[in-house]
Order: sequence, then C-alpha cells, then structure tokens
Amino acid sequence: MIYLTEIKCREKQVAVIKTFDDTIPGLMGDPNRLHQVFLNIILNAIQAFDETGTIEVITCEEDYIDQNSNHVNGIKITIIDT
Repeated sequence: MIYLTEIKCREKQVAVIKTFDDTIPGLMGDPNRLHQVFLNIILNAIQAFDETGTIEVITCEEDYIDQNSNHVNGIKITIIDT
C-alpha cells in the first residue's frame, strides 16, 4: 500500500519510515477495506504537508483488555506525521 503513495511523497518531499514487526500475523478483516482505510490515512497525511515531512508507520503486538475484562493479544498500528 505504501508504494502506491511513493509518487505523491516524492512530489512533496515526504519521507516514509516503515517499522514493521515481521513476527505478527496478518490482520483479520476485509483486505480491500483495510487497504483503503490505511491508504486514506497516509494520503491525508501527505496532503497535509505544505513542505517536506515524515510519515512513520509502526506495527507491533500489544496486549489490551477487552470489554469483558479479558487480556487479549492484539496488533497495534501507529501512523505518525511530523
């Protein structure tokens, strides 16, 4: 998905830093919708830059507590624009 934004990044001189945890499993869900969600977030970040900037995409495993107070192992995806 990130490669689809490379031309826009070059035009605006935006660097993309990818820090992916290769040990996490794939996401459950509709792949097309997930792709569109993340593509929209990254494109919005690119469009928000007036000049050069950086977008960092980070994935990692993270435990959390669900609505039933159960400890659950999940995936955290962080997107930072600076």
